[in-house]
This record gives sequence, C-alpha cells and structure tokens, in this order.
Amino acid sequence: MNSKNKNTRDLYRGTNDFKRGYQPSSNIAKDENGDLLADSHNILNRWRNYFSQLLNVHRVSAVRQTEIHTAELLVPDPSHFDVESAIAKLKRHKSPDTLPELLEMVPLEVCREMWFQHDVAPTHCTNVVREYLDETLAKDGLDVEA
Repeated sequence: MNSKNKNTRDLYRGTNDFKRGYQPSSNIAKDENGDLLADSHNILNRWRNYFSQLLNVHRVSAVRQTEIHTAELLVPDPSHFDVESAIAKLKRHKSPDTLPELLEMVPLEVCREMWFQHDVAPTHCTNVVREYLDETLAKDGLDVEA
C-alpha cells in the first residue's frame, strides 16, 4: 500500500483515479481530409506535418497581422505632483520591506525613470532603489545598511 511506503503522491493519485472511475482515452486524430487515424505512427506523422505547416512560414505575407484593440484609455504620464503625493501617502513601518523609506531618499527624477522602465519587474524594484542609494551614498563617502 502506498500509505505504508510513505508515497503520498501515488496514494492521492490512486484515490483520485478511484473516485473518477474508468476514463477511457482515445488515441485518434483526423488527417487533412477529415479521415480518422488510429495508428500511432500515422498520428505522429500528422502532428509533424501540422506543426511543419504551422511554424515553417517562408513569406511574411503568409503570416496574418492581427491588430489588437483595447478598451483601455491612454494614461497620461504621472506629474511631479502625482509622484510626490503618492510618496507622501505611504505609511511608515507598514510594509513588509523598506521600499517606502528608501523611496523617500530617492530623487523624483529617478522615481519617474523607474516608473517607465518596463524591463524591471516590480519584485526587483526594491533592489534597484537600494543599488541606486548605495551608488549615490558611496560617491558621497557614506555607507548604507541593506
């Protein structure tokens, strides 16, 4: 038994299979003409041909250009006042990291640059601020605790 062997993954898999009952699976595919293919070799060749046609496009005109329409309005750039008021609204000692305290030390131009820099994920924002402060304060001869 799987519970005695401490193999809980197989135990839950077996329990779920038992609850669902017998689920027959079919290995059937259709070819280009709509005929059914049951042989695994023919099915494999069909998938190979399908992806070959799908991925091997030799002409740019063969690729459909889709235009994406969104319902979102264009958001204007945040003003100097917006950034200042957002930083002022941050509560002290209420966040799980030190980002609000660090943001107060960073010049607003750097905040705007970070706002529009899309290659930095939000989770790395704290590290970017810390690196900036380390570099800035090191130039001034000061040391920062991380």
